[in-house]
Amino acid sequence: MAINHLLKVSEIYKTMTEKLPTAMDDEFDDLFTIELEDCDAYKLPEGVLYIARSDQFMSMGFIEIEPGKESSKKSRTVTGYFKQTEGQSAFRIFDKNGSVKEMILKKGDKLKIDANHDYIIKNDGEENSVVFWKFNGDVFEAFETLRKTLEKIDAKARPKSGYKELYKQHVEARKSFFDRFKK
Repeated sequence: MAINHLLKVSEIYKTMTEKLPTAMDDEFDDLFTIELEDCDAYKLPEGVLYIARSDQFMSMGFIEIEPGKESSKKSRTVTGYFKQTEGQSAFRIFDKNGSVKEMILKKGDKLKIDANHDYIIKNDGEENSVVFWKFNGDVFEAFETLRKTLEKIDAKARPKSGYKELYKQHVEARKSFFDRFKK
């Protein structure tokens, strides 16, 4: 009987993580639920950079790329983890010998890019592409430079994702589920 209940909790958890812009990966060590409206947003020529956290231990957020546009070439001194949360993207990854590998990420796909590899993210789709990114290690200065040089987007002018309501519904469903066992 207990196994059936664990499976139900697992199913609820799986449903929640599929609907929220969540990055969960073996390499991530933790589960992060981050909403776009909770991030600082900065205008990029190709879209929007969302920074949720950046310090000497970890940096994470999202990049939103408009259709037909691509990011500038980027590189970080630490390994990067990426998860496609909306739309799709083409990642061009440059190795140290100059050869290029292209990876197409669709919603839910994950990618790890080793430290010191250049990469470009391109959106060939017809809708905006949103990619979660996370860097374990100290890339704080790089993101501080971006914060200082990019135009910040006022939170009131940004669209709301609607995920807070989904999360609230999940919390209520979970509470209701566990309340049955308290009796």
